Amino acid sequence: MSRKSQKPTHFLLTANDLLNGDVVFWGQKAAWTQDFTDALVVSDENAEKKLVEIGQKEEKNNIVVGAYIVPLIQEQEGQFKPVELRELRRCEGPSILNHIKSGQAA
Repeated sequence: MSRKSQKPTHFLLTANDLLNGDVVFWGQKAAWTQDFTDALVVSDENAEKKLVEIGQKEEKNNIVVGAYIVPLIQEQEGQFKPVELRELRRCEGPSILNHIKSGQAA
């Protein structure tokens, strides 16, 4: 289910690390990060195109796989949130960690 009632105003680049499969985000320091809050968030079309080019280059260099742009909305508190549920889950981190912390994992 999507939250398409709000039009995205910002964007970030996400992918999976080629070596370990972890979800990563193109960071503010021009490197991949696992922390969504450190992701480089852009708001204009030219910057979004540059992120796409970065993703393509990083895939070509076998650093990441599946790079793509995530549309975001900015909440009243100034925080960014993905528009789609899939990306919301990716940005929150692996859901299995909650089960491991609570002792529910097999």
